[in-house]
Amino acid sequence: MKRRLASLAVPFGVTCAVVAATATPAAAASDARAACGHTWSNTSSPSTGAYYVCGYADFESEVGDGTEQLRLSDSNDDGYGVIVQNYRYDMSDPGPYTGTVTSGEGSKQTWTLHMPEGTKIKFRVCPFTHAHGTYTSLCGAWVTGTA
Repeated sequence: MKRRLASLAVPFGVTCAVVAATATPAAAASDARAACGHTWSNTSSPSTGAYYVCGYADFESEVGDGTEQLRLSDSNDDGYGVIVQNYRYDMSDPGPYTGTVTSGEGSKQTWTLHMPEGTKIKFRVCPFTHAHGTYTSLCGAWVTGTA
């Protein structure tokens, strides 16, 4: 019986070593979208006005040329610009980094990023003015994308 167990021990040990050494797949790329809070606008209904989302940021992984894109757009004629705050976990200094759009409703900005596959970016969108900076109480939720 001892000989039988000994003959099984070697193949079993080799099998375990092979399974343990198998690489796990890289994290799957994932796009993400963030919206900022609602700001007051009376352009669509001058007599009453309403609150609308002030802007959006989109992270698109794998654009096709091996890069990623972070896009920011102002979607409300409310007198605010928008700012995207982001943390890049592929860099030695993860941030925060910022980018702004301050030309009014419909204005957009795109940044091309070069991120290694599987690394993450965390970002959110907030209303912004040059006079007062970021309105943090109206920021949207943090979202995460993966290159």
